[in-house]
Amino acid sequence: MMSKLIIGSSNTGSRGTLLWNLALDPKYGPHNGGCGDCRGVVTIDPASGAITRNVEYYALGHASRFVRTGARRVGVALTARDVEAAAFENPDGGLSLLLYRSKGTGPVRVAADGQAYDIALPTGAVATLTLPPRRR
Repeated sequence: MMSKLIIGSSNTGSRGTLLWNLALDPKYGPHNGGCGDCRGVVTIDPASGAITRNVEYYALGHASRFVRTGARRVGVALTARDVEAAAFENPDGGLSLLLYRSKGTGPVRVAADGQAYDIALPTGAVATLTLPPRRR
């Protein structure tokens, strides 16, 4: 979910991420056509009132914790085909790099700001690398 929602849309020119369905029932309703199996950020059971936080909830929360309001996307180059990434420069000059590994094993090497980092990233995992503002 992090891959399509945040990383994919950011790397194809979006300036933000919007999740259209905030809260739906267990049958993905109410529904007015379009996507027949799109979940909401949360699912609310109308019988019990129970609230279930879906993967979209956690993906959006993860990204919004590290990518601050006013951040701008900056370029990122990858050599590993099984890893997707999006990088953002926050208003304070710090960097946030969101990573998602769709398959593969072993550490992921990330180079940023003249440093190299080896990150353990199992298949299906999401990680964020944050770097403080550069010293001028």
